[in-house]
Amino acid sequence: MLSRTEDLKCTLMKVGEMYGLPLELMKQVYRIKIESEEEDRGRERIFQKNVILMTIFGRPGDGWVENLGRIWLNRYKRLTKEFNFEVDDIYKDRMNDIPEWSFWINGSPQVAQREYGPEMGNRGQLMKCIKILGEEEYLWEAVHDVQHKPYIPGEPFIVNTRYIPCSLKKKIKYLNTSSWVEVGMDYDDFRTDAYNRGLLVDNWGDSYYLN
Repeated sequence: MLSRTEDLKCTLMKVGEMYGLPLELMKQVYRIKIESEEEDRGRERIFQKNVILMTIFGRPGDGWVENLGRIWLNRYKRLTKEFNFEVDDIYKDRMNDIPEWSFWINGSPQVAQREYGPEMGNRGQLMKCIKILGEEEYLWEAVHDVQHKPYIPGEPFIVNTRYIPCSLKKKIKYLNTSSWVEVGMDYDDFRTDAYNRGLLVDNWGDSYYLN
């Protein structure tokens, strides 16, 4: 089964062959397509970052829980008159002024800050998700390199497998498709067990312990 990028390459090559277009032109079309998609992902990332930090740095007063939706909506409307949420890194200066920005998440008055156990609130889960996304050498993905040689019937292909850090897209898929109880317990085990090498994440977001 081909990956999405491999399928795109094959499609463009077939189109080029069909209409007699030079290979270099199709390569340029492919690069433009990939760059355009990366720009879209970049705008989505900065938008999500601004929204998350807006809820962290903004601290409504008493009674704000009942009016949370209206408060965030009004704040969003006010900020978007001055900033572009998909382009501007609105909280960059404030982030640079603090040594450990998880302090601001811990100080949020939304819920009691519990990062462990079944009673962990939404804000506690958000804290742990952010830590998992930024954790190095925890989530991995496999890359299979097939040795290219003339095929001999009856002989298997030689496949070399290596592991690389998970892409952000695959990390997010893992968090969105896995049981939260398992996600939290696996990460806690990784942080406390010096021999835990982390998890291998497949294309469907399922995870397995690395040997």
